[in-house]
Amino acid sequence: MRKCGSWWLLAGLAFLFLSAWALAQWGMSPGFQSGPGPSATPSPSPADKHAVAEVGGKSITESDLKSYLLKRYAREALQVLIDRETVRLEAEQLGLSVSREELEAELRDMQEGYESEEQFYRTMLEQLGMTREELEEDVKYRLLLEKIAIFSIQVSQSEIDAYIRDHPEQFREYTRFHLLKIAVRTKEQADVVLDELREGADFEQVARERSMDETSALAGGDIGWIDEHDPFTDPAILETAKRLAVGQTSGAVAVEGGYVILKLKDKQVVNRMTPEEKHRKARKEVALQKAPPLSEVLASLREKHRARIVDPAYLEGDGGTARQF
Repeated sequence: MRKCGSWWLLAGLAFLFLSAWALAQWGMSPGFQSGPGPSATPSPSPADKHAVAEVGGKSITESDLKSYLLKRYAREALQVLIDRETVRLEAEQLGLSVSREELEAELRDMQEGYESEEQFYRTMLEQLGMTREELEEDVKYRLLLEKIAIFSIQVSQSEIDAYIRDHPEQFREYTRFHLLKIAVRTKEQADVVLDELREGADFEQVARERSMDETSALAGGDIGWIDEHDPFTDPAILETAKRLAVGQTSGAVAVEGGYVILKLKDKQVVNRMTPEEKHRKARKEVALQKAPPLSEVLASLREKHRARIVDPAYLEGDGGTARQF
């Protein structure tokens, strides 16, 4: 459940940020009105008449864009804001919070599989339009919701021990390597490459010119990060990587289909945890398995805190009265 939980929010985040942006463009307050009644429609400002695009000589104005975004996304975005406030209220009542250490640990888990922290945040910005600060805020919200969900869940020591025993991959410390590779067909070709490198040639440039692995050659031989137990990587490459120091270049390594010369760009020890950290992680995992789904927890919190939409313009369907969740 945990890994799915780590990413359940990401699938809709691009949409949610577009929604939030749409609301912000009107200067709409995220607070709630005291009673029902349709909202007044703001008069277009001069900026709203500004053309943002043209099609066949016809302008699409900022007002057109705002109208579309509000109509398309505002209701869903409002529900997100309601849920955020609901979780905040409940966490405040229970005395729950998310520490900086907890937030950073979760973000490290989410970065697994990315080449670097920088690549992770760059991907979040490019694919979801989220800055680092925005992503942290969303992760913090989910961690708070999880804490609420497991607040009253009892977990025994035997359950914790069993979880650690049954899920060794979550607690095993391992090393991963950031490798560059030059692939050639024959030992003679490998020797030529090694001679060039010994004479001071740049590894990445030689990879671009001589490597028969076209994909990595375009990246200067960079094949990214590889776990020391990666089942899809030739064992000879893994064993060689373990013996290299950062910045060191290997000799010719025989692999299926030819030879490779490797350079270790960096290495990291992953999942290094103290016994106390393992205990906390396992306890949380077990508690989340025993707790109701987070969607059900949210539904119960909405009811408890009397969350409702009071403006008919944001109710589902046409018209209507204030809707309780």
